[in-house]
Amino acid sequence: MLDICAKSKEYHKQMETLHNVVMTDEDHAFYQDNCHGDYVAICTRTVPQKWLKQQKRRQKREEAVEKYHEKAEAAASADILQKQ
Repeated sequence: MLDICAKSKEYHKQMETLHNVVMTDEDHAFYQDNCHGDYVAICTRTVPQKWLKQQKRRQKREEAVEKYHEKAEAAASADILQKQ
């Protein structure tokens, strides 16, 4: 992990002056929590219903397009056979 906070207080003050940004106590607390706090990951076995509905709609559209192309190919080959 990359620790971006300066160890030297003098260097830290110099960087705050150079960039015209002063870290407040709240900023330091946020930094400590994010960079040095415990990592918490949350996993679930459920799938969001909205995403599931979108996937089903997408699959139906793809199947409909596939059927359309199959019918168009069949019609085109039938026309070719009739012309011969």
